[in-house]
Amino acid sequence: MIRIHVLDGCDKCNNFKQALDNLKIKYKVVSCEKDPNECDKIELLTETETYPMAILDGEEIAILYITNKFEDLGKKIKKGSNIALFPFYSIDNMLLYIKN
Repeated sequence: MIRIHVLDGCDKCNNFKQALDNLKIKYKVVSCEKDPNECDKIELLTETETYPMAILDGEEIAILYITNKFEDLGKKIKKGSNIALFPFYSIDNMLLYIKN
């Protein structure tokens, strides 16, 4: 299951949800307005407040997000033993990763 962190009324977040629906990918929405503490934790890890963000739970927790740092693009950034950050340039790139 994918969890997506979104801001209410965010066009990019709504487009991301619509794209996941079109791909028939199931997800759970975490609204940052309703659960700000959860989003604050993710913002600390990713060092960004850019939304949407996607969390893929598995043996390793993968956090997908749009980065503000050019030097992070294309990297897998380890945060502890079971958390990895995947910074992307765009939502389309995030979707490609999720589809594969």
